Amino acid sequence: MIKYTTEPWQDGVCLTQYQGDEETIEIPEKLDGLPVRCIGSRAFYEYGTMLEKIVVPGTVKRIDPQAFELCMNLTELTLETGLEELGSEFLLASGVEKLYVPSTVRLIERPERLECELLIDPDNPYFLTDGYGLYSARDRRPDKLLCVSQKEERTEYALLPGTRRIAKRALRDRESLKKLTLPSSLETIEEGALINSRNLYNKDPGITGFCLEKPNPVFLTAEDGLYQKKPDGLKLLRYTGKDEEPRLRPDVLEIERGAFLKSGIRRISIPERIRAIGKKAFSGCPLEKAVLEKTGTKIAFPVENSYLMKDLLKGFGRNGKQYDFSVYDRHLQTDYLNGRRVEMICCRLLYPQELPAEREAGLREFVADRMEKIVDVLAGENNIRVLGQLARAGFFTENNIQMHTEQLNRSGAREMMAFLMEYKNTHFPEKEFDFSL
Repeated sequence: MIKYTTEPWQDGVCLTQYQGDEETIEIPEKLDGLPVRCIGSRAFYEYGTMLEKIVVPGTVKRIDPQAFELCMNLTELTLETGLEELGSEFLLASGVEKLYVPSTVRLIERPERLECELLIDPDNPYFLTDGYGLYSARDRRPDKLLCVSQKEERTEYALLPGTRRIAKRALRDRESLKKLTLPSSLETIEEGALINSRNLYNKDPGITGFCLEKPNPVFLTAEDGLYQKKPDGLKLLRYTGKDEEPRLRPDVLEIERGAFLKSGIRRISIPERIRAIGKKAFSGCPLEKAVLEKTGTKIAFPVENSYLMKDLLKGFGRNGKQYDFSVYDRHLQTDYLNGRRVEMICCRLLYPQELPAEREAGLREFVADRMEKIVDVLAGENNIRVLGQLARAGFFTENNIQMHTEQLNRSGAREMMAFLMEYKNTHFPEKEFDFSL
């Protein structure tokens, strides 16, 4: 026996729960004497697992998000003409692989989350598809790329001629895509639209090839990436170069969200002219050092710690700054010390941009109290470069340099010991005894 629960919705009712053990159902056009206008969220969640076929009548105007969630045996969903809106993930965890979308549907929420192929009615004035990309339509021509198919693994895709926009999530998680051909009609690429590979544990950078049909007054391509033209310069949308230390073009003024995502860069200099850096611009990069040219500030990153890197790289562009040190500074004082962590602290002290005096004093005390342990760590790594940074930051004094020289001698770090001896002779020379009366 089938039972439906409803509640008032506009001029009819919303089906809020189905109860039954059928394999095929046709939802009635009316319930309780009123037209069924909506299928509510999770209406089939509890009792829909046995359903294989559902027919939705033309009286229904909207299907809410997750309406058919967990209908795992559902392979056929018929939507009749009259339906206008499809909620986000309305087929979540169902078995539907192909779905016919009638001509009256004018809204599909979050289409990139749908796991089935959409067959758009040729008479639908709101959407069209080429079998891979789903587009919103204007005058029955492609206007905005909304998403691409999850079912088909392509490495290249050419957007339909006439396309003007690419939606923010159109390519999300379609990691097989490596190259896009962009039409000359393209006017807008929404922020973050080219980030198609968000899993930072997968080192594949995603889309790194662009072919731009000419003429295009808004975008340009070069060997190292895709750019958007601005009135006074360029915005880097996606870096596609191979250099580990790229130099930004002199006309680049802005860096887009995810522009360097999972590229192989290890060092970057940010010129003073860069006025905006988008979120996650450097996420997934093995970045070892960055330089803010305006102040000469150098920033060291713990490239071997992927978890910490994920957090620290978010500092670029945060709060309207080229780099916001607030999160970085909170991670400096930790009992886990290696050469990279010591280098981070030294760089912060040597280039104290926006470093409050109280925090600077705390960092200096933190290092001074652990100098013997730090020198042992550096000796184990034979890290003479960071030893030099410690010296520049003033941690070797007339009172402790002999002790640490002997410590390095005991560790067998001869080159590092020789460095400290030379540093001592240069900065703390032996005082000659004055025999004059």
